[in-house]
Amino acid sequence: MDIFGSEGCMSVDTTTSLPLQIYTGKEASIPDLLRTPRFWIADEVDHFLKCILHNQEHMCTAEEGKKVLEIALGARESAEKHEKVVFD
Repeated sequence: MDIFGSEGCMSVDTTTSLPLQIYTGKEASIPDLLRTPRFWIADEVDHFLKCILHNQEHMCTAEEGKKVLEIALGARESAEKHEKVVFD
């Protein structure tokens, strides 16, 4: 899936060893956090469970999670309708 914005785009493909690539202007980058031999979701689940077990704050807030969900649903809507979706 490719997501385009006014300052560049990002390419998401969880079936490859480089699941996220970011393109801005003439530069392309791969976030360091994704350069891991383990599948990224394993690290996410591990962190989440540690937060529950040790009563710690998660690195992402519920508000951030809500915004990510809105973006994902908007991307799906855009793909289904073949139209641009505008977010607040």
